[in-house]
Amino acid sequence: MNRSASDAHMLDKLIELKLIDCGRCEEIPALGHLPQLKILELVGLKNVKSISPYFYHPRGGINESTSTESGYCQSRLFGALESFKLHDMPNLVEWTDKMSTNNAARVVDAFPCLKSLAISKCPNLSSAPSHGFPSLEELRISEVEKGSVLLDIICGSNLSSVRSLELHRVSDLTCLPDGLFYNECQLTSLKIMECPSLTDLKFPGDDDHACDASLQHLERLYIIACSNLMSIKYPRGQLESQGRGLISLRDLRILNCETLTDIPSTMLESSPSLGYLMVSNCPKLTSLTVDLETMPDLFYLEISHCYNLRRVFPVVRSNCVCHLTQLTLGSLADDMSFQDFCRDFESILSLRSLQDLTFGGKFEWESLPDQLQHLTALTRLSLLYFSVEELPEWFGNFSSLRTL
Repeated sequence: MNRSASDAHMLDKLIELKLIDCGRCEEIPALGHLPQLKILELVGLKNVKSISPYFYHPRGGINESTSTESGYCQSRLFGALESFKLHDMPNLVEWTDKMSTNNAARVVDAFPCLKSLAISKCPNLSSAPSHGFPSLEELRISEVEKGSVLLDIICGSNLSSVRSLELHRVSDLTCLPDGLFYNECQLTSLKIMECPSLTDLKFPGDDDHACDASLQHLERLYIIACSNLMSIKYPRGQLESQGRGLISLRDLRILNCETLTDIPSTMLESSPSLGYLMVSNCPKLTSLTVDLETMPDLFYLEISHCYNLRRVFPVVRSNCVCHLTQLTLGSLADDMSFQDFCRDFESILSLRSLQDLTFGGKFEWESLPDQLQHLTALTRLSLLYFSVEELPEWFGNFSSLRTL
């Protein structure tokens, strides 16, 4: 794979390159000079320990006569690259953009057009280029033990262009970097999954309008299987009425967070555009208020396997305008009585838009709530954990029901 600079120019028209399972490769060939390369994937290069400056250009190919007053020399490479993936490189420790030649510290200026960067299954990687990725829109870090270090390095430059961030199995992640909520960041999608060191998820404070402005762009937020996450901290106050907060959030999913005790009501109240809300398998969750009046666009709601919640039904106020079509409620608190369940059930009777309903009871309950008979617009109904031997006569009123 070693080529001279002149030989390398034979690949000048290359647009996409994937190096996969090259077991003997110990050094990645120089690729940064390829003028039309847009997609690059390095997968399974298990003997590569370093991505050195010579990854950017063949040895001796960088003009060593150009220098700045500070002693730094710069050369812009990977000029057309839009997507870069590093995957399954267990011995990779270093990714650097600096080199020393003739007593001058050279910074390789590269990736001006890079839009997507994915780093996965590189557990020992602890460094990344510090020069910045000015066009970066999608960043994914997965199964990297020091992934938070990489995140800090990358976020430490400028993430104003980033739209999507996914963090998966980043074992040392304890908090999100401030760079996510500053520098005019316009993040639209944030996914945090299986990060066991994350104990508190903190959003910007009340008085920080610069941070609040960055939250306004977020459309998708997933918090999944963060086993030690105990709290979500969100600013207090009427952010939504001030045009601040998560005003663009459409999809919120909080799943399998076994130690989470609270989801702030202000977080939901400041999300008027929310269309999809799922909270599932958070057994220590004790507080969750879903007020449909504050989220008129909500069409899907699921609250399940949250055994300590005293109330799972949403709050539906009189004359509330909402578009909820699918509702899933399950796994009640141990001390929930049938009478209390029936009382809470009444809150959803005014949901004329509801078409798909799934709800669970208890095995010792031998009857269904009579209030159910008034939801005649249902097309799909799923009943869980009831010990009902026969359906009541009023079941015949469900003329629109297609699936039971």
